[in-house]
Amino acid sequence: MFLESWGAQNWDDHDRSGRYTARDFGANYLKTCQPNGIIFTNGDNDTFPLWYNQEVEGVRTDVRVCNLSYLQTDWYIDQMRRQAYESAPMPFSLTADKYLQGTRDVVYLMDNPRIARPTIGAKEAISFIADDNPATKLQQADNAAYIPKKILSFKVDKEAVIRNKVVRPEDYDKIVDTMTIDLSDRNYLSKDEMMIIDLIATNNWERPIYWAITVGRNKYLNLEDYFQVEGFAYRLVPIKGESKPDRLEFGTVASDIMYDNIMNKFEWGGMNDPKVYIDENNMRMMTNVTNSFNRLASTLLDEGKKDSAIAVIDRCFELIPPSIAPPGYFTIELANSYFRAGATEKGKMVMEQAFESFDDDLSYYFSLDRKFIQDKAVNEEIQRTIFYLQIMERSARANNLTDFSKKVGDAMQTYFTKFTSI
Repeated sequence: MFLESWGAQNWDDHDRSGRYTARDFGANYLKTCQPNGIIFTNGDNDTFPLWYNQEVEGVRTDVRVCNLSYLQTDWYIDQMRRQAYESAPMPFSLTADKYLQGTRDVVYLMDNPRIARPTIGAKEAISFIADDNPATKLQQADNAAYIPKKILSFKVDKEAVIRNKVVRPEDYDKIVDTMTIDLSDRNYLSKDEMMIIDLIATNNWERPIYWAITVGRNKYLNLEDYFQVEGFAYRLVPIKGESKPDRLEFGTVASDIMYDNIMNKFEWGGMNDPKVYIDENNMRMMTNVTNSFNRLASTLLDEGKKDSAIAVIDRCFELIPPSIAPPGYFTIELANSYFRAGATEKGKMVMEQAFESFDDDLSYYFSLDRKFIQDKAVNEEIQRTIFYLQIMERSARANNLTDFSKKVGDAMQTYFTKFTSI
């Protein structure tokens, strides 16, 4: 009787039938990579679905999935140095005795005043780390390994870049002579970060290297300006872009590659089926998906491809309608892209739907007892939603939606007044 009651009451939010987002998103990460690529992941949710796809479905077994959490252990580095499926061993130069557990678990960073030049080469840094000479160790830190400069340089072999098709022909003139790995904001590298630098220095553009979009920025090693977005991963390329961390925009976008991936190759696991239950984990993942669509649409607009941009935004809202996932920051950004593309009515409709959602949320929050409003999580949600109203009002004003701008502005002021009086 208890089980029957539990099933009746809880089935709606435990039913996973028809939901294949984990499987399809995992395949999408793999499909993002060029042949024989290497993709860094960091957590369970962005690793296990990729492993499943390769092991069970046989999807893109040429791609090497490298989990950075595990790359801090010697046994996993050993695995990465062996053949896996159709993927060749990862090209590390450090031998097993150099990364044995308890050895070089941490590599310190410091500017050695005896070295006058401002940088040290990445290959030179790895050789310095690997050297067992006591002169290359920090006596004051129990003879620990260190790198004698916090800024590393990596000379780009342009012939190798072109030969291995790392960049598109139209980008040949953008290839930099030297890449800079600026580690000035940190005092040490963990073992996985040491191995990333070893890989970059040793690989010489032979294999494509990617970071999954879900990997935290702290694992980018400040290389994000050299990232190229191609789908659900950032590819390391010798082209320097300009990142906007506050907007979660890193490096450049290969719009043609990304468009083909997102619009033609990727599968979406039934996430827009109203009969499929979307839980909190999937909901959070949709923020990354929406950001990807928005980044692509914005780039297409910069390139003057308005029709393609509209098609991308349309597809995003087809996959993630308001009935499936509540609107957020990137919803407003997509509406702005509609405006830029000349699809004013579509942009206005998105704004109006988002406003209704934000207004409902804030009305509910402020109907709660003061003790609940003062709860940290609720308080942060209120602040975030008022911020959304603020940027929405600015956007409406900029696009001459006078009446709507006033409506949003009045609501924002009302809720802000209530918030400051708590």
